[in-house]
Amino acid sequence: MASSQERRKPPEKPQIRLSLKQILLLLNSEDEQEIIKGLSAFSKQIAEVSQKKKGSTHESTIDQDDADETPLLLEYLKGSPECNEIFSIWAAQQKNYRSRVSTSAMEVLAAILTHNDFSPTKNVNSFVGRKVFKEFLKNIYSCLASEFAHVVGVAFRLLTGVVSSNTAVARDLFHAFNWGWKPLQQMADKRSKTPGNVEQNVRTHFVRFATAFVRVPDPSLTEELLAMMGFVSTVFKGLRQDPPELAWDFLDALQTNVVATKEVSRKVKAAFFNGFVLEQIAKLYKSSGNKEGRKFVERVHQFLMNLCCGPDGLCRVKLSGVPIAVEPAADETGTDEHQAAASLAQPSSRIKFRNKSMLRLLQHLDPANNPKQEELALGVLKLCPEIIQAYLKSSSYSFEPRPTMMWVSNVGFLCKIIELPLPFDTAPDVPSLLGYICPWALTRGHLSVGLQHESSLVRHYTVALLEHVFRNLGQVADLAAKDETAAARRAVLREAVDSTKKRVPDLQTVIALHFKLAAAFKQDQSDAAVPLLQVEVLKLLRAYQQRLPEMYLESNFDLGKLLGAGLAGHAVPVQEHTVRLLRDAPHFKWWSSMNAAAGQTNLAMLLGLYAAASSSDLRKATRALVRKILLQTDVFESNETEIELWLDDLTPKAVPFLDQAVRAASKDSLKYVDRLQQLVHLDVDNVGFSYEQRQLPFSLVVVSALEQLAKSSEPADGRYLSDTLQRIVHAQHTPKPLLTALTRWSKPEAAKAETEVFESPAKKQKTSHVQPPLGSPVPGTPNGKHRPKSHPSTPNGMASLEDGAAVAPVRALQRFLRSWTGGRKGHKPGALTDEDELTIKAVRKALKSADELSTADFAAVVQTVPPAAFDQLLRRLCRACVGRPESFAPLVEWLSGHLDVSIFRYPSIIEAIDAETSEMADESPVRQLLDALPF
Repeated sequence: MASSQERRKPPEKPQIRLSLKQILLLLNSEDEQEIIKGLSAFSKQIAEVSQKKKGSTHESTIDQDDADETPLLLEYLKGSPECNEIFSIWAAQQKNYRSRVSTSAMEVLAAILTHNDFSPTKNVNSFVGRKVFKEFLKNIYSCLASEFAHVVGVAFRLLTGVVSSNTAVARDLFHAFNWGWKPLQQMADKRSKTPGNVEQNVRTHFVRFATAFVRVPDPSLTEELLAMMGFVSTVFKGLRQDPPELAWDFLDALQTNVVATKEVSRKVKAAFFNGFVLEQIAKLYKSSGNKEGRKFVERVHQFLMNLCCGPDGLCRVKLSGVPIAVEPAADETGTDEHQAAASLAQPSSRIKFRNKSMLRLLQHLDPANNPKQEELALGVLKLCPEIIQAYLKSSSYSFEPRPTMMWVSNVGFLCKIIELPLPFDTAPDVPSLLGYICPWALTRGHLSVGLQHESSLVRHYTVALLEHVFRNLGQVADLAAKDETAAARRAVLREAVDSTKKRVPDLQTVIALHFKLAAAFKQDQSDAAVPLLQVEVLKLLRAYQQRLPEMYLESNFDLGKLLGAGLAGHAVPVQEHTVRLLRDAPHFKWWSSMNAAAGQTNLAMLLGLYAAASSSDLRKATRALVRKILLQTDVFESNETEIELWLDDLTPKAVPFLDQAVRAASKDSLKYVDRLQQLVHLDVDNVGFSYEQRQLPFSLVVVSALEQLAKSSEPADGRYLSDTLQRIVHAQHTPKPLLTALTRWSKPEAAKAETEVFESPAKKQKTSHVQPPLGSPVPGTPNGKHRPKSHPSTPNGMASLEDGAAVAPVRALQRFLRSWTGGRKGHKPGALTDEDELTIKAVRKALKSADELSTADFAAVVQTVPPAAFDQLLRRLCRACVGRPESFAPLVEWLSGHLDVSIFRYPSIIEAIDAETSEMADESPVRQLLDALPF
């Protein structure tokens, strides 16, 4: 329901619009009321039409009456360009400055200066403006000193119009105006007591007057204006209470003509935007939260970003908050790096902070809880790193660990501060550098308590803080390692790295957190936050290892304990980062057993992790770690490529077998070297073996694995070893020593007879007999019987075999392989198609007259053999190759391109090797094919 006052409010009378002729009649009248009526009508009609023109987007929206009145001001200025009628009325009323006539005349002149945008009469503004402050300035002072806000407002509007009329006029007014006039300095504080009545505020008109001066496009005038005290700078006090459009109009003028103008010197800008001014602007972040207020806050934020962090902003990027150490000549003072570090161990008394106004600005922001203020604070700290420590010290942030959102916000902001780039364009002192690596507000006690806190949130943020600290520490350490400048600078960097160790928690605290998380995950695997924190803790342990390795030495902690018995049950990222941590470690006890009851060593756990890994990244990382471990032992010395072959076919079931073989070989390597020599009967001249240089023909793990196999009852161990040995034989450039060793291991009592066949007579006479300690059970022996511990003596000259004398070792290898890979079944070829049958007939027919075929034709016939028919045609093909100039080359070429399994898996080859008849003598075609194979 409408109030009684609203009901009693009389209806507004329709305004009577006057023509220019009517207005001039009123202005020339002798009656004061008529003059006031004419002046008021003139100023109102000018202002109304101008407002309608600004609010209209199309000319068609203006009413016809308005369109007729639009040229009212233009018509008047054409007829009276010097505005004689207005100035005459004002001059007649100067003695009575409180007269409404004088005020109305000023209002009309203000309207003319403000709304005269007609090009034919543009020069009128300059004339009117100059005449105003040259002839009527005293009257303007009187109006400004009036106790009536309306009169003061009219005077300010007129002065604002004079400033806006022309740059030259504005400059003349600036030099003519009495800026030391005391009432002027009080105008910024005068507000109307009636809320919401902005136009009645004297401050509103004063702000517009100041804004008009700032918008004058004259850099020299702007510098004078900013350097003058008590005018523009007074606007900032109370700017938060002004309407957003008024405040932004003022800031926009500063942005355009001050901040973004290179002609205005940085010195003038820094003096004007002092700490007080920046503090007042920062308060604008707390403006109203409505749509208009949010838009205003966004504009204020962009203004401050440009002012502080822009290319022409206030922040002085060059560091001067840290002292520059001048290194004296060494021949004059004898200063070394230790003395240089000692001289910089305390902050220099010469430190003089620049950017103090920036520090005051930051102290009035709330970056931890406001994204815009955070962006501004980080931008300022990035360009002014010397104020970081002073800012944190003077702030009210609390970093004592506690599970509250305030602490989380504070720590999150601190992390971003630590992330800022390393400030190095001068040589800082140790305290300044330490403050950058780990801010002084962050104590060792706070970090230790955070790691031990019951809240997972607190632990997570504490670990994140430490990760950022170690990142900075790494940058400083890398710079110290690469820096080739003054000794003082290098000494400072190293001193900072050494001192950081006293600022971070003890290593045992981090390790205890790791085991606590591992136990928590074992109890409850549904908590997804635990693996994430585990990964971060492992990264932190890796950072300790890389940057502060002496802390590991002091703690005497074995990193192998991180594997634990339950690593296989953890999340893949946890496994992967554990492996990376161990891979970067210089050494750890891979042979120790974390599960004594099961006899599971750290190496076995890693091998099992590798064999069962479903992640390619985890498998790759674990393989690299295992390779590093095995290379640190002497069991693969001079046979590094063999490591890859042992890992290629590793299965979870074969892990204990390989673990035992590696441990046995590394535990007593000299014993296995002797056994290897006895198995192979190494000849230094022919094999190239040097006992002193440890250039073994194959690894000690082969000997150890053969020994372990004799004790094993697992078929998987035999299959794994068979596949691995095949890979090793094919990969070796000279596989004869390995084949010889397999022969002697497989059938030692026959070694002498097999060796003497290929041994030269001179060698036989000079052969010395040895007693190889081969008392192991022989696989494949009926009923598992053991051979006697004493064996017939075997010659020591197997290395003198000729190239074609490898058949006996190959036969022994095949027996050994078959005995552990499923007996004598061999390889079953695929079914033959009708096309294959036709091809077989064609090949057999062609082979009947093989002697008549040319080399090219014979090779073409061999290439047509189907892989499924290889076993059927083997003997025919071998007989056809005997006696030809190219011998077995076409058949060997076919084998290299078509076989998908080992040649020793074919029944024909197995039968040929096992046969004892005269048909399979050394000159048989199949035997000659085996001799012609590349290995």
